[in-house]
Amino acid sequence: MKESLCRFLIRNNISDAPACNCIQFVIQTVFVKNGSKERFSGEEMGSTMKKKLRAPSIAEARVYRELKSAIMGGLFQPGSVLVQEELCDQFRASRTPVRDALTHLQAEGLVLAMPNKGVVVRDFSPKDVHDIYEIRALLESAAAKDAAGRVPRAELEAIIAKASKLNAKRDFSFSLVKQLGTEMHRLIIATSGNLIMKDLLNRMETLIEMSRIPFRGALERLEEINREHIEIAQALLKGEGETAADLMKKHLSRTKEAHLKILMGRSYGWSEAANRR
Repeated sequence: MKESLCRFLIRNNISDAPACNCIQFVIQTVFVKNGSKERFSGEEMGSTMKKKLRAPSIAEARVYRELKSAIMGGLFQPGSVLVQEELCDQFRASRTPVRDALTHLQAEGLVLAMPNKGVVVRDFSPKDVHDIYEIRALLESAAAKDAAGRVPRAELEAIIAKASKLNAKRDFSFSLVKQLGTEMHRLIIATSGNLIMKDLLNRMETLIEMSRIPFRGALERLEEINREHIEIAQALLKGEGETAADLMKKHLSRTKEAHLKILMGRSYGWSEAANRR
């Protein structure tokens, strides 16, 4: 996987240091074996998963689904300790399906096993968020360039119409803007034709969504995000790949800055300037 991503970066003339550093983040963060420190490639992961693959029980599937929804919905805040006994009561399940659901979520990177603390909801640091947006900017700008002129017109026009309606109504709720943005980003990725990029971004989708939980209150940025979605969709509609790629980079860069501004109010001892050194 690492070699495939390197080839992707070279083919798209991406050779800057932050981009190369992001490769390590993808490999370490997306391909995690049961939340442990053991890291491995996509090929190795597939081999390992085939050996251990088993159908989850009905109870485990339900607990996993409901617990993941609760975490993604912010019911369990980042850094919260998840006590198995309490989860058993809350989700009306025995210890085994709860434990197995936690193991599944740990493998996805949503929760972490902390020494002397137990299982906690993952708390994304500013550096984590910075790296996620850097990866998205690299991959999604290339996807936008590839997808220009290829995305179905009807779907793009529908996105533009819905986003324009939000502008007219001045209705910039997080859920509505996010829904449109997710629809557009997925459409671009699906149309780009790059299977490696599509696989990477699909694997990262949960982490991306999880990292955005603290950003949900940034209402002042939502109007700008909605306008940027329209601009990107219009460039794609016109078949202007370079313009779409540039707009995507700027869109994700601005969103990253707004997101980091929120997180920097918390004490992490990290700064983007320090990260460049």
